[in-house]
Amino acid sequence: MYLDPDIKEQLEFWKRFGESDGFDVDHLMDVKPSSCKLNTRTFEDNDDYPTHIVHYAKMGLHKYNLIQGTNLQLSSIEKFNTRYSVVYCGYYITLIAKDPAAGSCLVPFQTRVLEQGIDKNDLTCYIARPKYGPPRGGKVLTTHLDTEQVDDDFYKGSLPAWPSEDAFKDKKRYYV
Repeated sequence: MYLDPDIKEQLEFWKRFGESDGFDVDHLMDVKPSSCKLNTRTFEDNDDYPTHIVHYAKMGLHKYNLIQGTNLQLSSIEKFNTRYSVVYCGYYITLIAKDPAAGSCLVPFQTRVLEQGIDKNDLTCYIARPKYGPPRGGKVLTTHLDTEQVDDDFYKGSLPAWPSEDAFKDKKRYYV
């Protein structure tokens, strides 16, 4: 099958992007095809962080804290990558968290937040992990309908049974 050289170049770039889970891609920026919508930004000590990036970083920490039972807190943001599309915008944020339970020791951390929507934002946090945790295996969200990305490393059990029709007939069981 013939594949346009520009398309082939884009696919190769996104494959290499996916191998790093979208983080630490500075080395790819020199070979990024102009048609690939990806920006990077690294912060210095006195830089102001964009408000939405701070919120998304905290969202990733919050998800991790809820699942792991920890209390990591945002200390600083090192850098972030933004991947644009017509329908969504993916943010790959590398930050430094502090762990009060470990004497405020600093923990490099990565989170990926997907922002979807036109009139209102739908936010989803797909990655929330210490930076040196295991990679997800190079999966990259290619469209907003890519359900393969929704696999959850933390919840592997079966879903509970769906309640029967009779379950909601007891009016005294629930109150407002």
